[in-house]
Amino acid sequence: MEPLEEEAQQRQKRWRVSSKEMEMARRLEAAHMGEKEMGERKHRRSQTAALNTMCHQLWTGYRELSNTVVIAEFSSPNAATLAALNMWRDLSAGTCATIPDDYKN
Repeated sequence: MEPLEEEAQQRQKRWRVSSKEMEMARRLEAAHMGEKEMGERKHRRSQTAALNTMCHQLWTGYRELSNTVVIAEFSSPNAATLAALNMWRDLSAGTCATIPDDYKN
């Protein structure tokens, strides 16, 4: 075998190994991206659950506060209570895009 042929075969063998390694690297990267995507989905689900819980608590508190304001208006109007109600309304407008029907007064 001539030295040039032998060198060409050696390069070809190295190339085959490299392509196998590249394929393995692609598979590992795809698996890692899959894990990363699953982790991101899980994180988004937990954030959504936390936001839903916060909205539930917010609207429950808003309803209770609304009832307090109505009672306070009959007895004696209280500026602090009305300010708190306005704060709840502002906070709820920025936190929850939609109000579930069962939380509406």
